[in-house]
Amino acid sequence: MGDMVTATQAAKKIGCSEATVSRWAEKLGFCMRFGRSRVLTPKQVATISKEWKKSTGNPNFGKKVSK
Repeated sequence: MGDMVTATQAAKKIGCSEATVSRWAEKLGFCMRFGRSRVLTPKQVATISKEWKKSTGNPNFGKKVSK
């Protein structure tokens, strides 16, 4: 597996949750798994970090309408 990392390790490196890493990995098509764990290359981690940092946050917050 070389220098592959799990989603948990990637999340610690990036500074976000494992769920965020997994969500972005799915969105970007990074679907490699080892057992039950998602594994990523350093390049994929860098791509997820870049995309996550330029996103505007939780899109569900914008959908709430107060009356």
